[in-house]
Amino acid sequence: AAPAVIGLLAWGMLRERPPLSRICGIACVSLGLVAINISPFLTEQGLAGAAATGQGSDAVWRSLLGNGLVLAAVLGEAAFSVLSKARCCPMSPLRRTSIVSLYAFVMLLPVALFDAQHYEFSALTGVAMGCIAYYGAAVSYLSYVLWFKGIALVPASAAAAFTGLVPLSGVALSWLVLGEHILWTHLAGLACVTVGIWLSCSARAKS
Repeated sequence: AAPAVIGLLAWGMLRERPPLSRICGIACVSLGLVAINISPFLTEQGLAGAAATGQGSDAVWRSLLGNGLVLAAVLGEAAFSVLSKARCCPMSPLRRTSIVSLYAFVMLLPVALFDAQHYEFSALTGVAMGCIAYYGAAVSYLSYVLWFKGIALVPASAAAAFTGLVPLSGVALSWLVLGEHILWTHLAGLACVTVGIWLSCSARAKS
């Protein structure tokens, strides 16, 4: 849903008017993400559903709550992507990332201190510490610098298509690293996302 929401917000807030091929590209990426997200429900365990666990009613409400939280996250991500194009206060990608990281630190610090009271830090392994260091440097900082730099050069509607690579790379890495099975819906999603990105890039090249 993120590519479609970003495209709509870019149209409504930034007054972008993407060409038809880019709109089709965003639609293809969104369709691919839907195919990837329904994959767990097509497995034998997913088809059994809550009936097999005896948690029918509770599982339904938990699913609704989870989907609602994911939708809120998608809206936040879309607003973040579109507002990154705002020119009300021009600043470098490095400075903007530093400010975002500072805001995140201030907001999460109280929760982190509360959670630390019940966490056994001696259980942390070297591998876990390395993963945390990678997440902080690459995911929480470097990726934002690159995103702010890239979205300053292309329309937000064009960048929307590339958000489809996030879950797609997650599926690929889960297969390569964790040995999880790839379903036909994953392959269909891969095809749709690839076509969508190609349509979006071709629209950029022609404009």
